[in-house]
Amino acid sequence: MVTTMFGGAAADTVASHVDQPWAPPTVDGALARLEPVYDRWLARRATADLTGRRYVEVKAEDLAADWPGQRRALFERLGVDDFTTRSTFQSRRLEHRHGQFDRQTREFVERTLDGAIPAMGYA
Repeated sequence: MVTTMFGGAAADTVASHVDQPWAPPTVDGALARLEPVYDRWLARRATADLTGRRYVEVKAEDLAADWPGQRRALFERLGVDDFTTRSTFQSRRLEHRHGQFDRQTREFVERTLDGAIPAMGYA
């Protein structure tokens, strides 16, 4: 299992969800969907024995910073052969979300997800 969260900021993840046809189209709707997912995952991660399993958490922005190198390291950690993929992580696809919401909306998102943000390794 590979999990990625936030892409650097909670508001960026919510912005990404709002833009997807399969996700709720509003900030409130996206938060209503994401908050329980994060809560359940963090509770499970805290109690699960993940040692010895093919489990890796990665940050999307790390993958975007050096996809070939990060892909090789990720595949190695998963115990699979490295191969060039057609799909990549590109920083421009992550960065364009930074200005999508106004300051009040970003603060609202960060307050709502304040427990998950540090738990996933973000400030």
